[in-house]
Amino acid sequence: MEIQARNELVERHLHLARAVASALVSRLPSNVDIREDLEAEASLQLIAGVERYDPRRGVPIDLWLTRFLMWRTREMFRRRNLREAKADQLLDTYDRADPATQERDVDHARVRAKVRARINELPERSRKVIEMRYDHGHRLKQIGKDLKVSESRTSQIHTEVMAELRADWRMQELRRAA
Repeated sequence: MEIQARNELVERHLHLARAVASALVSRLPSNVDIREDLEAEASLQLIAGVERYDPRRGVPIDLWLTRFLMWRTREMFRRRNLREAKADQLLDTYDRADPATQERDVDHARVRAKVRARINELPERSRKVIEMRYDHGHRLKQIGKDLKVSESRTSQIHTEVMAELRADWRMQELRRAA
């Protein structure tokens, strides 16, 4: 699909993103105010939905986009809540931990930050494979579909990146030991 045609479809259906966000917000307790976050996420997902829409399936675009937006925006919300719940749980555990455990956790956080920085330096496709696999929990088959490559190629990219990250890690360990 051409960019101009995609942008026109997105603009024409932007009201669906707002409607989906409003529908989801209406189901939440009144003290939870995430309308702007949901609208932003739904708008981003609208672009993905327009790009994935296949008119040959015979489903009207409004109906397809509404279902797609509800599903994707709900998934984002679930993942966000899960991450927040895990973070809260970790903070509670950390607050009760002894100093040795806290120090180990700080070291672990430093390692994670270094790994994340190295992942951000990867070529775009490699970075996307790792992020989709480990940040979003996608299977290689789904990642392949999203990146428009075979599951086998996705596996190769994953294996190559992991080997590269392990080699980098070993080199850092050797430098630190020397």
